[in-house]
Amino acid sequence: MSLARSAPQLRTAFALLVLLEGSAAAQELDTAVAALVRISGTRDDTPVRGSGFVVGLDAEKATIVTAAHVIEGVQQLTVTFAADLAESFPAGKVLGMDAGSPNGLAVFQVRGGPFPADVTFLRFDAESRPALGASLYLLGFPEMAPAPRTAQRVLSARSGALLLIDQGIGEGFSGGPVLQDGKVVGVITDTDDQTTYAANARVAREALEGWGVRLCVPGPAGTLAGIEYVRICPGTFAMGSAPADRFAEDDETPIRQVTVSEFWIGRTEVTNAQFRQFRPGHPAKDGDALPVVKVTWSEANAACESFGGRLPTEAEWE
Repeated sequence: MSLARSAPQLRTAFALLVLLEGSAAAQELDTAVAALVRISGTRDDTPVRGSGFVVGLDAEKATIVTAAHVIEGVQQLTVTFAADLAESFPAGKVLGMDAGSPNGLAVFQVRGGPFPADVTFLRFDAESRPALGASLYLLGFPEMAPAPRTAQRVLSARSGALLLIDQGIGEGFSGGPVLQDGKVVGVITDTDDQTTYAANARVAREALEGWGVRLCVPGPAGTLAGIEYVRICPGTFAMGSAPADRFAEDDETPIRQVTVSEFWIGRTEVTNAQFRQFRPGHPAKDGDALPVVKVTWSEANAACESFGGRLPTEAEWE
């Protein structure tokens, strides 16, 4: 039985899934702003400024995404984190760049630290496809402004891999993130008087993967409410069955490509003891450490929500 379907009773065990904080649970704009950076340098002796945002962070390095034209051909490149505008850091190795592309992307690192304590990082939501007319937030550093700003705009059209957002945003925002419901759905690459252009999140993530930039390491992710989790990295895989498979269910065909974002999932199925944290009177004839069974779909879903998560989708379970 698929755990993604409704049923009067789940006779199989179920796993608890928690969408990764800052990716699936909607990020507040203030948190997202803390991932912004201002990029400065000179090109042909002319000052250059742009924006970027942190996508990977540890004690020794920060990995930053921006628009390619923000750093291409720029000397004396420095980065200032929005979390602390008083200090700048020299930019390090460029890991990848769409050189010469007007809407291309780039990724580079800043090494050394220690970085400002409030710096955070953002993740791409490659699954979402914002609808035309959707409200989006654009984050960045206007060229002459000392502090970051956010602007609310509307998605007006698409052109290939580009999001076309109504109204120009002004100089300086190039390289900044485009957010919908707190998730990164694009990277600003260009603007004119009427339109802001952004590369969509799937293209951005695939570009980073092509440059060998690994932002997710699968494995143990931590413990919450006594439940151990493992981290599942984003990716695309083939799911389903061939039409010729006579054992396939109707909704299992055809074979199709499915993309999932990064998430945490319980290392094991929810146990009887864990389920009793939600439903104290639930019997456990088979022992506390064994998976809980014979609960309704609604009970399983409510239990997951009480732990701050939800049941996995069919694709996530696969």
